[in-house]
Amino acid sequence: MKYIWFDLDDTLSKSRQEASLEMVDELNRIKKIYKVFVASGAELKRMMWQVPVSDLTWFAQNGNEVVGDNEIFWKKELSNKK
Repeated sequence: MKYIWFDLDDTLSKSRQEASLEMVDELNRIKKIYKVFVASGAELKRMMWQVPVSDLTWFAQNGNEVVGDNEIFWKKELSNKK
C-alpha cells in the first residue's frame, strides 16, 4: 500500500471552504490507488464537511484526533486547564 498526505486548507480547498467538485472527484480517484491522509488544525466535523469523501484517514486538530475506517485511532482531549 502506498500513502499520500494532504493538508486541508489552501491545498484541498480554500481555507474554511468546501472542496471543489473536481477535487472531490480526484480524491475519489486516487484513494483507489493510495491510502489518503488529510491533516488540519480544524475540528473533524469541519474537515469532513469541507471534503465530503469517504474512506480517508483524518488527522484533526493537529493530530489530536485521528479517525479512519470508521474507527478512532487516537483522541487526546484538549482543555483550557493550566
